[in-house]
Amino acid sequence: ATVSRDELLADAEALVRERGAADAVLEVAFAGESGAGQGVTAEFYSQAALALQSRDEQAQVPLWVDDSWEPGAAGKAGDGPGEEGAGAAHLHPAAGLFPAPVASDAEVPPRVLARFAAVGRLLGRALRDGHTFPLPLSPHLAALVVHGAI
Repeated sequence: ATVSRDELLADAEALVRERGAADAVLEVAFAGESGAGQGVTAEFYSQAALALQSRDEQAQVPLWVDDSWEPGAAGKAGDGPGEEGAGAAHLHPAAGLFPAPVASDAEVPPRVLARFAAVGRLLGRALRDGHTFPLPLSPHLAALVVHGAI
């Protein structure tokens, strides 16, 4: 399967929606680039996980609790793991990513539900095919997903 780096999350969502349940191992290539196979597929999962932490993406589809309130986060800027704060390009909460709360009387936007479904499919597909999906989820969220309770 071929995905575009410029439309990575949209392509990833479509890919796992269409081929996520297939028995064959998923192999990904990036459009306009040579190379395919397990290494490129591992990069795809890494880049998709990083894109899900993007503050720009978070502004469009708010999935996660914002980490800009964390002590010491103000004024730090960066673009990679270990970089924190409102000036950083990506979310890196110390306690891991946790879904943003929604008021009990509010409806969850369909785009948010679709994105969380894609996250689950990406994680499941990566695990099924022997890849890691390096999304730094909160241990509490992981416990809820695996055990149904904390």
